[in-house]
Formats: sequence, C-alpha cells, structure tokens
Amino acid sequence: RLQYPEHAKESARVNGRLAPEIQLNRINKEMEELVSQGFRCIPIGGKGRVIPDIIGVKDGKIYAIEVEYGRPRYGKYTKEIQACYDDVIWIVRKREL
Repeated sequence: RLQYPEHAKESARVNGRLAPEIQLNRINKEMEELVSQGFRCIPIGGKGRVIPDIIGVKDGKIYAIEVEYGRPRYGKYTKEIQACYDDVIWIVRKREL
C-alpha cells in the first residue's frame, strides 16, 4: 500500500482531508481489487509519484529504468515504490555539453 510522500502534500482540502490523500486512497482501492484478480500493478497516477524514464520488461520481470546525467537521486525510490518493480536500473552518464 503506497503512501503519499510528505513533501508532495498539497494544501487543498476536501471535507477536511487533503485532496491528494483522497486520490491516493482511491488508487490504492482500485489497485487492491486488480491485484486480487491477478494483475500486477504499477501506480503512476497522483502528484508526487515516481515515474521512471523507462519501464522495461525482460524475461517476465518489470524494471524501472532511470537515465541520469549528473547525480542520481536514489532516495526517490522508497521501499513502497521499489516494491512495484522487480528492480530499478540506474544508467548514469556524463553530462554532455
């Protein structure tokens, strides 16, 4: 179950609850239903989510692939986000001018 990152919460409120939290709860509910039907889900909706540069599929495994020019932000892949993929691949290149 994914949680909304603290830094990404917006101030908009609906009935006293943060709008992004409501959205995330709805996504989580749908994901749980799909998982119960045998789907493997990778949530990409919602502000503050980590969307990889590339999603790769090889030998039945799903990889989040990040292409970085400069210092990678490894910390953006929390345990909850990493759990959606079999692995995260970091391609780090020198910055070209």
